[in-house]
Order: sequence, then C-alpha cells, then structure tokens
Amino acid sequence: MNQKQINVLRTTWFKENGLSEKKFSSTDVHLLKAQKTAHNLLEHQSHLLTNTQTIKLKTFIHSMKNPQLQKKISKGTAYAVLNIQNKINRQNYQLKK
Repeated sequence: MNQKQINVLRTTWFKENGLSEKKFSSTDVHLLKAQKTAHNLLEHQSHLLTNTQTIKLKTFIHSMKNPQLQKKISKGTAYAVLNIQNKINRQNYQLKK
C-alpha cells in the first residue's frame, strides 16, 4: 500500500465517522467519541431515536463543526450523547431478544 492509498483510506474513515482530520489532534477524546457516536446514531439508528434525541444529536454535531461553539461544549454534554447511545443499545437488545 502506497502513501496515496493510505491517505485516501484515512480521509474516507474520517468522513464515514463524521470526524474532521484538521481538528482531530486538538480535540478532547471524549468529544471525538461523542461526535462519532452521534454521527453513527443518526446514520444507522435514526429509526429508534425520539425527536428530542435527534435534535440533541444534530445540535451536538453542529456545535462540534463550529470552532467557537466547540470550545463551549463540556464533557457532560459528551456524556449525554453517549448516554443516548446506551439507551439505543438497550432498545436494540430488547428488540433482538
């Protein structure tokens, strides 16, 4: 695998997970995990989300894309996104039981 292929794979992975390559190294890991989670929930589990949860996730993603708003996001907000993921995971488990 040459460097060009590696760069394409890296860029594709970032886009698939809703992350920005430019901000990756300077963003708190909790926020990155929450951003990836929010993106994946909206993309793959949107049918299980309530309207309120959908709005919270979209607002979080919007805030992560804006540098001024991103500075104001707390770890508590990131944990709220991760709690939504846990709730959806429990719903999925109950549906597959």
